[in-house]
Amino acid sequence: MYGGLKLSFSTPPFIKGHTYIILLNVKGQTSAAVNNYGWSNNMGWGGHGLDPTPSAVSYRLPTSNFTSTAWETMYYKWTINDEVYKECTSSYSSFVAGTTYPSYKDFAFGFGYGSTGTLGTDLYINNLRMYDITNGFDEFEVLKSGIITPTQIIERGIDITAARIE
Repeated sequence: MYGGLKLSFSTPPFIKGHTYIILLNVKGQTSAAVNNYGWSNNMGWGGHGLDPTPSAVSYRLPTSNFTSTAWETMYYKWTINDEVYKECTSSYSSFVAGTTYPSYKDFAFGFGYGSTGTLGTDLYINNLRMYDITNGFDEFEVLKSGIITPTQIIERGIDITAARIE
């Protein structure tokens, strides 16, 4: 099994030194834990000076044997202490050495290869949102209802792509 969700930013709306949170509601079931999450400069490719290195990462994502008939709020929180745009150090694919590209371009949320187990995987996601929480709420509690008071809402430049590879 392999599959998941990808957020892709053509122009990342991020600022170095800021802390962000992605919130999403999840219900359903899965035998496997969500084990592919985090940032890359281009899904499927890494390195070449473009890898993002967020700090203060914390998260709550579906674990092994997750099952819920009610929506549960999950999150991924991170701080950007490196550059949002970086210079490519060597050419590969369509990337050219010496050219600057967004480092925080794609966010993955999904499953690597593994057994679907007895529960299989049947997850539903809704109410996906992202907030800049730099000016407050660094310490926060996400209630099952998904209530959090943000300082800014980021809505620009988000493309959501669902992917499933069998």
